[in-house]
Amino acid sequence: MSQQPPHGATPYGPGQPPPYGGQFGPPSVGTPPPGGGGGGRRGRRLAVVLVSALAVALAGVAAFVWLPGDDTTEADNRDQPDPADVTTPAEATLAWDLPAPGVSAEDRAVTAVGTWLVGDTVVRLMDSGLVAYGLADGEERWGLPLERSSGHADCLASRNVDDGRVAVGQGRDCEVMTVVDVEAGEEVTSFPVDLPIPSGADEAPALLGDTLAIGAGQRYGGAGYRVSDGAELWRHNAVNDPCVDVSYQVLAGTLVALHLCEDGAAGGQVRGLAEDGTELWAWAYEAEYEDEAFDVRAVVSAEPLVVLAEVGDDREERLFVVHDNHTGISHPLDYDEDRHVSPCFWRFCDAALVADGQLHLRGGTGTAVGFDLTTGQEVYEAEPVEGHEEIRPFGTLDDLVLGYQPAFGQQAGLVVTIDPATAEVAALRWLDPRTSSRETALVEGGDSQPATGWHEVRPLWDTDSRTFLLSREIFQAGAGPVPALLAYR
Repeated sequence: MSQQPPHGATPYGPGQPPPYGGQFGPPSVGTPPPGGGGGGRRGRRLAVVLVSALAVALAGVAAFVWLPGDDTTEADNRDQPDPADVTTPAEATLAWDLPAPGVSAEDRAVTAVGTWLVGDTVVRLMDSGLVAYGLADGEERWGLPLERSSGHADCLASRNVDDGRVAVGQGRDCEVMTVVDVEAGEEVTSFPVDLPIPSGADEAPALLGDTLAIGAGQRYGGAGYRVSDGAELWRHNAVNDPCVDVSYQVLAGTLVALHLCEDGAAGGQVRGLAEDGTELWAWAYEAEYEDEAFDVRAVVSAEPLVVLAEVGDDREERLFVVHDNHTGISHPLDYDEDRHVSPCFWRFCDAALVADGQLHLRGGTGTAVGFDLTTGQEVYEAEPVEGHEEIRPFGTLDDLVLGYQPAFGQQAGLVVTIDPATAEVAALRWLDPRTSSRETALVEGGDSQPATGWHEVRPLWDTDSRTFLLSREIFQAGAGPVPALLAYR
């Protein structure tokens, strides 16, 4: 049976107190490229040397020194990659990394959900601001401080970059929305928002053109604002209306609103909105599906419209495809919460990948699974390769699906491609084996909850620079030296 966070819960640990932590540390230099000047590949033995004087000077940031050894590995016998073909398998060395912020035992956690590839930089939402780093070297390009820690939880940022901008909540009650140009590193504007209750870590702002929409926490309503002057465009309040917009996101270039009723007895709607709030389309659903209770919890995709709903008295989690004309449910997906890993947590479906008419997610036994959205049927199940235990689909490369196979034990992680037509899995990047322990620390996070762990880690691939990033966005107190980001090239 699926579990929905109680009212007031954050999407990363129901009931946790307001998190807040210290600054992220500066990036550290990654491992040097394997091999010497002679052109051959040589294995290296990892030696971690703690330089105490430097550690004190850098306020506790450890310095890692990589010493050469005489041992060789399987990687020595691999063919040299064809630099003209991005899909040619190659080894990826850790180029640079970011240490995690400090988290006090009192604060318990820091949430910093937001990692975006912008040109030749990666922009990270930090515990107290936005910072851009060069993809190639990890050098800080710009930083913008923000007051993100609210009285309920760290304020959230918009999920997508819109015209080079993101929106971030600020203030004790996340009562101020700030729009930032993440290409220039400059604040565009800030304005107050008036919601029935604070959005906190329940709802993220959605930014589209000159409109910012934000839901209130606990299904109490939401509002839309004009970015250029901060004027309120519309407002929903459950005190005055039993059915209201409660959550917004931008999907396929459309502002999508989840419209719910107070007790679920009257069903609800999923609505597509123009910038000014004008309704473009709407799918209205009843409170029952095939004579069982039916409650839409999250929107996975807009084209086609795919929703995650809880069905029946046991609130079984299921996925449904809606007709293109939004007149009703077309068909369910062959998805089973006992056989597959949920793509959503609260409103956020960041573990689902929709591309080329298919939906990809993780199977319950560590596989990658694809569904045909036209029929709802499972079309492939791909096993992890090279002895790995799990694979997570996270992006696309041409007509292939990108997957990440995390490190375990002494075995380093692996970026792979999945052919949806054949379920064939092929290596794309072997991650640096000398950093497998740090990779494992990032993925596991020290104290991740099983239900949320994969929603705390974001893998990204930049084709232009052929850079693979692992970004941890939730940090727990007492987790030890967990990296915030690892960049492999």
